Amino acid sequence: MREDKSYLDQLFEPVIIVNQSKQLVYYNHYFSTFSGLSPRKIKKIEDISNLFTSVDKRIDLISHFEEVLSSGHPFVSKEGEIQFHQSSDIINCVVKINKVSDEEYLICFNDLSIEKSIYDKYRKQVEELKVSYKQLVHADKLKSIGELSAGISHEISNPLTIASGNTEILEILLAEQEGVESKEDILESISNIQNSLLRINKITLNMKKFIHEGVKQKKFVSVKNLIESSVSLVASSYERQSVSLLIDSSTDISAYVDELAIEQVLVNLLKNALDSVVQSNNKKKEVSIKASSREESDSFTIEVIDSGNGVDKENVESIFNPFFTTKELGEGTGMGLSLSSQIIDEHQGSIKLGENRKEHCSFIIELPSAEISNYLEIQAKISNIDTSSTTKVLVLDEDYDHLNFFIALNGERGTSFIVSRSASKSLDLLENIEIDKIIISKNLYSKLDIKKVSSLNEKIEFYLIASEEDKKIKGIQGYVSLPLDKESVLTSLSIAAGEGHEEEV
Repeated sequence: MREDKSYLDQLFEPVIIVNQSKQLVYYNHYFSTFSGLSPRKIKKIEDISNLFTSVDKRIDLISHFEEVLSSGHPFVSKEGEIQFHQSSDIINCVVKINKVSDEEYLICFNDLSIEKSIYDKYRKQVEELKVSYKQLVHADKLKSIGELSAGISHEISNPLTIASGNTEILEILLAEQEGVESKEDILESISNIQNSLLRINKITLNMKKFIHEGVKQKKFVSVKNLIESSVSLVASSYERQSVSLLIDSSTDISAYVDELAIEQVLVNLLKNALDSVVQSNNKKKEVSIKASSREESDSFTIEVIDSGNGVDKENVESIFNPFFTTKELGEGTGMGLSLSSQIIDEHQGSIKLGENRKEHCSFIIELPSAEISNYLEIQAKISNIDTSSTTKVLVLDEDYDHLNFFIALNGERGTSFIVSRSASKSLDLLENIEIDKIIISKNLYSKLDIKKVSSLNEKIEFYLIASEEDKKIKGIQGYVSLPLDKESVLTSLSIAAGEGHEEEV
């Protein structure tokens, strides 16, 4: 069959035609350019098994061709790298094989080399952007520490002076050897030194935490402590600029967050608020930070309010954009609010500009309640766990250290720990997750609706976090002793499981 195939030369795609014996019977002009083979070299090719080498072993031309021979159906290979014989170029392509007659088969080569090159270049640029982004984040932290360092050095010098003075008093008292009467003075001096050193240690630890680039890890924390820790980093700057900093975080609110990340957001907002107040001509020089619960949405807010001039209307839509800043060149990175927005997004929360007028501008952070946030994080894990082989334990305790202890145990011996500080909110979790065991503190056990829990799951087992004198409560299958220890906790759960005994009061 010798029909005219010159029309194939009009294609901008390399194609060849082979017969059933795998012999090359035709190729178009573009194939010669594509393969880098001259017509003389192509004529010497006896069959397509000698056509090219599959560099990454993803394209087996003979195997694919034989599949089309036997089935008669078209075949499209995976994307792969090939190298034509006597050519140094490696080409990224897809091979398509079609039956065109009883004797001939059309093989098309879809060249993806350019796309692959663009993809590789794009991937490299993305990696470079990731590195640059991390460097920007770190640079923003360094800049913050640089701005705060003058005030922090003042904070450190005060307790150092106290410690030094009390050391001199100790030397005098010991030299005079006044005996028993001087013991109170000595103890007071020692206490002053210890308190001063603890204060210095707290300041330096906060600085170290703030600048540390670690793996993000969420845990249960007190919002009050979170705010106070952030305020301690900026307090000296406020004092130096004679700006009042008011704190309203008396409400007992829990958060399940990456403590260091949220602290970075709060420090950034407090720094911005300070700059705004200092730059304004307003007589009132004040910044406040407050936290409040929103029971209706099962969330809480942290609001930073300043008495500066607010945000200009033309800048409102841009303040969360990367690199946007109203500061002079070299004074700001323009990444603070952008990074803050990303951090809050990662916590399934929101950050927005609140009231915006002269002498009253606010930024509001809203985050899910600790229980909701913890549940959202573990829900995906729970849904992928084989319920027959995984023990799911709900921990109810008001002690943050206890809750974080159990979070750290997640996954140990096939056990998933879900934690909560609220007896009422835990019922919502019990309605959504089939819990096997409940570890509960004595205080929350008295607040929990046991009948409601039993109606949801009559086989659920209770374990009390207890000291020796508490081990006499009805309806308890086992006890978790204090202080908490990994091995003893896991062993207690394993030993008590299924025993179902009760101890009467």
